[in-house]
Amino acid sequence: MQSNTIIIGAGITGLSSAYYLEKSGDKGLITILESSPNAGGKIATTYEDGFVVEHAPDSFITTKPYLLDLIRDLGLTREIIHPANSKFFILKNSELMSVPSGLTFMVPTDKDAFMQSPMFSEEGKLRALNEENIPAKILADDEDESFGEFVERRFGKEMLDNYAEPLFAGIYSTPSYELSMRAAFPQFLAMEQKYGSLTRAISEKQKESEENKKNEANKNLQRSPFVSLKGGMQTLTDALLKQLEKTTIITDCKVTSVEKLGDIYRISCGDKTYDASRVIITLPAHAAAEILCEISNDLVEELATFSSNSSRILTLAYRKEDCELPGATGYVIARGEDTMLSASTWSSKKWNHRAPETHHLVRCFFSKPEVMKLSKDELVMIAAEELSKLIPIAGNPVKSWLNSYPNLLPQYKVGHLQKLDRVRTLLEEFPGIQLLGAYYDGIGMPDCVKQAKGIA
Repeated sequence: MQSNTIIIGAGITGLSSAYYLEKSGDKGLITILESSPNAGGKIATTYEDGFVVEHAPDSFITTKPYLLDLIRDLGLTREIIHPANSKFFILKNSELMSVPSGLTFMVPTDKDAFMQSPMFSEEGKLRALNEENIPAKILADDEDESFGEFVERRFGKEMLDNYAEPLFAGIYSTPSYELSMRAAFPQFLAMEQKYGSLTRAISEKQKESEENKKNEANKNLQRSPFVSLKGGMQTLTDALLKQLEKTTIITDCKVTSVEKLGDIYRISCGDKTYDASRVIITLPAHAAAEILCEISNDLVEELATFSSNSSRILTLAYRKEDCELPGATGYVIARGEDTMLSASTWSSKKWNHRAPETHHLVRCFFSKPEVMKLSKDELVMIAAEELSKLIPIAGNPVKSWLNSYPNLLPQYKVGHLQKLDRVRTLLEEFPGIQLLGAYYDGIGMPDCVKQAKGIA
């Protein structure tokens, strides 16, 4: 079978690539090859007995507009919902602690509230408040810095351990002293260079926000930057699939190799082959390396250096009469805590339309290597025990759902952008092949959509 474009992988990146190719007026044949039985990738939602259970992402950020633009294109604007509340806890000293009000990124904008917080010692508070007096560090063009080094340098070790690492580094599933600032948080580096400190940068932005508040139309600026979809995130991929009119999607088709034959590429999938002049690969870096052995050993070796982590997401349903959840969205965990969980999100408190009125829905995240081989029953027991130490729970969960993602969480370690540059240089020898997705230019769904639209 011959297509003009073959897309390997039917996750959000692959589906968006096909959508924007069609929308651009591309008249060629488009084929998506997907190894699993269903399209959608990690974006999937289970609907069961009134519960709306997300398999992986439960929301997306609106400060990057690319996914929001796609949702508008798909006619899903009315599906957008905002969090029911934005309060969350940090687990420290085996206790759920409220985040000081006015803490923006790592900047204490409400100094009185910050000074009263039990999350930090007196010394740690004064060190964080001194951030605006710390001189900016000038990085060479090819120099990177870890997130841990950056936060400790600017705000001190306590801000890193107690707040910044659990909140920010957890998103990238990467230890803070390995996480790349240039790849993950270039905006913080830009703030430091432009204003000399993050404190001054936030102060300037607050002045701009105060001006905006005078305009009635900008009241929604005070809302959380994260939103979801009323019917669950699968609403998005379902809508994308309905819009694809000229794209053929072949599931249960695991690609084993890509070869270059003159001006075309031959993609093998079991005993079937597919030919195309353009190939968009949206797989994790290690999976892309496995199928590109016939293309370039140098490219394979470079892709093998990209790092990943594993995760398991356990969702529990409790009767409200058995479980009393505080009015918050959940908690993240400070460094050094004796816990098997890495975070917990209280879905029915965070979003409306996620559970029947009589029940709570709780998501528990695991990322430690020792839990990756445990059974579902063992994870339920661990999660229920740990939750019961923090919140009043009188009964067992009545339902549970487990989703596992072995080596599927990309890690942007120091030097990530340099690796990416080397990969792109190597790909210049093979016009027609593109690598897209969360492993390369941004892990969030908006970043994946941006890459897809850019390729189209």
